[in-house]
Amino acid sequence: EVGFDFVEAIAGKRSPLAVLLDGRIRRYLGLGNASGLGMTCALVRWPHWVGSWCLNREIALGYAKTDFAESTAKRVDTLRARLERAIRYYGEVAGPQHGLTGHDEIARDLSRILAEVEALAAGPRSAMSWQSLCERAATDVGRDGLEQLHALLIDLYPECTSRLATLLPDAMRRQRRLIPEMTIGRLRELIFNNYGWALSIDRSEPDRSWHFWYHSEEAGEQRRGERYIDPGVEYETFVDVAGAVQRCRQTMEDESWSADDVVARFTLAHPEHVYIVSRIQFLENEPYGEIRDNLIDRTFLPIKVIRFFLSNFGFESGTPRGVQWVHGVLLQGAPSPEDIRNGRLSDWTMPSKLEVVRSQ
Repeated sequence: EVGFDFVEAIAGKRSPLAVLLDGRIRRYLGLGNASGLGMTCALVRWPHWVGSWCLNREIALGYAKTDFAESTAKRVDTLRARLERAIRYYGEVAGPQHGLTGHDEIARDLSRILAEVEALAAGPRSAMSWQSLCERAATDVGRDGLEQLHALLIDLYPECTSRLATLLPDAMRRQRRLIPEMTIGRLRELIFNNYGWALSIDRSEPDRSWHFWYHSEEAGEQRRGERYIDPGVEYETFVDVAGAVQRCRQTMEDESWSADDVVARFTLAHPEHVYIVSRIQFLENEPYGEIRDNLIDRTFLPIKVIRFFLSNFGFESGTPRGVQWVHGVLLQGAPSPEDIRNGRLSDWTMPSKLEVVRSQ
């Protein structure tokens, strides 16, 4: 809103004939955003944020799936209407050209899901459940279409998400610390049980450690260099969780640390492993948290991680600009201050461009 007001004020200074932007267009445009590589480093730095977001989302989705659609016809009608709106939205808004699923494919998948909803709604309500709908969709559509369905189902149960939201602040403020009394045997168990994905990554080829990340003094944010070409490797930002886990585990094996030894002795002997050991301990009971990929691999695409981060803040219509930047929009369709004052608080997500054009 401040941005729109600012633009209109500048236009008014430049010309007395300048007009104000129609409120419907302001609502549709939303807040543009372009975010880059720094998002990836932030997610590595705060894995408990990732864990909190993902776990609460999965609990909300589980809650939704356990409800039978027969319990309320209104929810079936709401889902149908929101699917129709989502199909229209993905058909109107330009999507990514590479790296992410195209909007046309998502629109087609949502049309298949809508047909399933229509078929289930026409049958006996006692046989209809969100769980069965998701199971059918999982075999018929792609991952992005399925996850859009999941998001729409979660939105049907605001009473659940509102309660879960109260858990986020404390979970995201957790502090990492070393647990010195833990045994090496227990640490090994955590590594094999929770970081098997890291141990399985082959780092023998140069391409597997091609990139390094660093904080650019000129740009004021994270950038990515090529390890064997660019200078500045000594200023590398830590993102290589998989490599740190592998080195820690290799040190324990090479020196034959006993299962009864304690972490305190190990980290005193090898202070270079203090951070990764405390991180492994910190996430012991977190089902989510780590980006399970090799972030310094030559083929790693930061755009997927960037979109994940932004989507937690309501980011929509993500369109990559290369492999390192994602453009999109926030609060598209959201009510203006005037709308709020006048009580116009409609269901505004995924607004229709056609409705704005027709109203002009």
